[in-house]
Amino acid sequence: MKKSAFLLTLLLAMGCSASIKAPTDVKDTILTEAETLPYRDCTVDADCVYATNGCCDCANGGEDIAVNKTKLADFQKLFLCTDVACTTIGASPACGSGTVSCVSGVCDYTK
Repeated sequence: MKKSAFLLTLLLAMGCSASIKAPTDVKDTILTEAETLPYRDCTVDADCVYATNGCCDCANGGEDIAVNKTKLADFQKLFLCTDVACTTIGASPACGSGTVSCVSGVCDYTK
């Protein structure tokens, strides 16, 4: 009986731990340019907004980028930032102080 209870507990624990794994499309580092393209389509400049590519800002390992404003929330969900420590070091010019625009159908960020 004790052996059965132990096996049941073990199987339940294994099943639970497998269900809480992070999806493979979630990252704690910056995305490659190719990985960002599905979020950067545009027709006019007003389609684009500033975003941070990564968990930290541009002075701390992230990258300034422009994405389509309707896809911003989905883009931000790609990052798993729970165990990432970002410093408070600032950048000059400040992160996000560049210009976003639509260039050849792709949101672009220029410092």
